[in-house]
Amino acid sequence: MIYLEIFWSFFKVGLFAFGGGYGLIAMIKQEVLAKGWL
Repeated sequence: MIYLEIFWSFFKVGLFAFGGGYGLIAMIKQEVLAKGWL
């Protein structure tokens, strides 16, 4: 299910959220590109 996959992706980003917003953007970008969502 897509909602569970989105939740899990952002949960992983939240676990390793170091460096504030700029660090989060890089992690979110990597996750989104790996899944083919963008």
